[in-house]
Amino acid sequence: MILRNITCVGFCLTAIFLLLQEHWLADGQLACLTSLSVDHIAVGISGFDDSDVFRGRPYGGCAIIWKNSLNLRVLPIDLNSRPVCAVLF
Repeated sequence: MILRNITCVGFCLTAIFLLLQEHWLADGQLACLTSLSVDHIAVGISGFDDSDVFRGRPYGGCAIIWKNSLNLRVLPIDLNSRPVCAVLF
C-alpha cells in the first residue's frame, strides 16, 4: 500500500507538487493519500469502482499531491473521468 512507501513520503518532503499514477487504490482508500504528510493536500481518482472484483493486482488511478502553503491557490477539478485527475492553480 502507498502508506508504506518510504520513497513517496520522501518525495513529499521535497516536492511542491507530486503526480502519481497507477497507485492501485480503490475509491474507499483514497483518503489515505492525505495521511502521507501533514504538510500536503491530495486529490485522487481510482482506476476502478469499489464494487469491481479483481484477481491479482488492481489497475489504474492517479493522484496529485501539493503543499498546504499553496492551498489558497489550488483548486481540484472534477472531470468525472476515471483515468484523469486535475487541479487549477
